[in-house]
Amino acid sequence: MQRLSAFGELGRWLDSINDRRSQIRRKLEDSPSLRGYPAQILDKEYTRARREAARQTGLFLSVFPEFCPYTIAQVIEDWWPQ
Repeated sequence: MQRLSAFGELGRWLDSINDRRSQIRRKLEDSPSLRGYPAQILDKEYTRARREAARQTGLFLSVFPEFCPYTIAQVIEDWWPQ
């Protein structure tokens, strides 16, 4: 498997993340009853996303933290790690 190729692939990942964040925020605004749902599924979805990230990047699964190191607010909002 190929590893992420410098900035081209990274840019696509960032665009994808921003797009998904926007979709989540819109759905939560449209359906207030769903507001607690993201926090309920964070651990399960992080586990799935961790495996997918390892597959797509060609990196070992152990490179990625075992548990999500971010709050649900950080995941949904426009926050990025330093």
